[in-house]
Amino acid sequence: MKMQIYSLIIGMAISGASLALVAQEKGASSRTRIGAGVDGAAITLDYARPKIQEAEPGETRKRWGGVAPYGQAWPIGSGGPALLISDKDLVVGRTTIPAGTNSLYAWLGEDGTARLVISKQIGEGSAAYDPAQDLARVDMQKETLNRKVDPFTMAIVMDPSGGGMLKMMFENTQYSTRFYVRR
Repeated sequence: MKMQIYSLIIGMAISGASLALVAQEKGASSRTRIGAGVDGAAITLDYARPKIQEAEPGETRKRWGGVAPYGQAWPIGSGGPALLISDKDLVVGRTTIPAGTNSLYAWLGEDGTARLVISKQIGEGSAAYDPAQDLARVDMQKETLNRKVDPFTMAIVMDPSGGGMLKMMFENTQYSTRFYVRR
């Protein structure tokens, strides 16, 4: 009996590992959480990490990394928007974002412009963007990277002089915006 239970457990583990490999091979994105302490605030980003989808030969790409559309709200990541979680109020741009959980969207222009949209809309259906739920829309700075980033990656970087930067990187491009912890 014990041998049958062990065989069943090992079989399930092998099946699970095989399914994970198949999902990776098909380009499925995995969800990840990163966190940082900035000026006494615990800040977490929860987001999916899609992989670059190459354009077909002769096709003009209409999406950043083949994933994020230009000219419309993109729920950052995939499978629903990224979540920004903070235990203290943050100031992004000129807007105070209350402590708690908020969704992140991006508006990307083909000309390289980008805006970070912070929305109070979370939970089921949050991938269907509702501008009435916006807390802030903040311009992001674009920077060309000297390396290719794949899959999509986000970061929270503390600034020694105070506050921090929220960064998102994909292909050879990085978009970022500053934030501060409200005192």
